[in-house]
Amino acid sequence: MRRALLLAPLAALLTLTACGGAAQETAVTSAAPAAPENAATRPGVLDPAFQEAMLKYAACMRENGVDMPDPQGNVAQAPKAPADVLEKAQKACESLRPAQAGAPDAEAQYQRNVAIAKCLREKGIDVPDPRRGQGFPIPEGGDEVLAAMRECSSKAPRP
Repeated sequence: MRRALLLAPLAALLTLTACGGAAQETAVTSAAPAAPENAATRPGVLDPAFQEAMLKYAACMRENGVDMPDPQGNVAQAPKAPADVLEKAQKACESLRPAQAGAPDAEAQYQRNVAIAKCLREKGIDVPDPRRGQGFPIPEGGDEVLAAMRECSSKAPRP
């Protein structure tokens, strides 16, 4: 089952990779801060320029071997690819990755990811340590993993 996730600050979004291994992993990230008031006409709608940039980024990721559907509104499915392919594609597409207005400080986001990883481990879900600027992958696991991710994300300090 593919997981839908809220777009997070682009610095963290889709830059989540593991330290190694060729197993398929799904990257999941935390909820994004609210969009700036002028970025949307109603809740859940992104700035059209940001949405267009995300579509270009997703296309680039696909061109570089990552199964990444186009984002829909403020929801994107986590990309699926082996960690090494994902990392290579992220580097190739880095110039297309748009910055989101109001994105949190990279260190604050890293600390949030550390808290989420710790919480997930306490719930018996094996995740590696997050890496600064990259986050961490969440293994496939169905509803149990999604429920744990939601709970841990809601408890982690927001940047």
